[in-house]
Amino acid sequence: MMESFLDYLKQCRYIELENPLAMKDVIQAQKELVRAGFPFLPVAFLNFLRHYNGVKAEDSAILGIPPLKNPMLDIKMFNCEHNVAADKVILGYDDFCFLVYDTENKVYQLVDRSSPLVVEEFAEDELGYALNSVLHVDEE
Repeated sequence: MMESFLDYLKQCRYIELENPLAMKDVIQAQKELVRAGFPFLPVAFLNFLRHYNGVKAEDSAILGIPPLKNPMLDIKMFNCEHNVAADKVILGYDDFCFLVYDTENKVYQLVDRSSPLVVEEFAEDELGYALNSVLHVDEE
């Protein structure tokens, strides 16, 4: 699933892709997130960022680690503004939901932006499906 999703993003005209994540930036970003009171990013998400360090569509985004062309995709800044849970980290969003990684339960969740209601949940090995749910891309 993930490989076909990555290929599809590359071909999608209405999606802005950030440059791949430089691994040297991960350590600094992880330290900043922890200092700000948030958990470490999941390994599968970091692997996604190695391909596209942030993705922006019309009404949705997958956050990334600076340096970024679009500073609005800064994962630390976004979490400082929108996240109130110490055991969760926001990875992306659309008009209605945040894509959250719940470190306690090791699952990806779509959480309603106006309430703590979990709309959909994905297993730890279903990151591609979770990202697709936020970006609303159709691979077929």
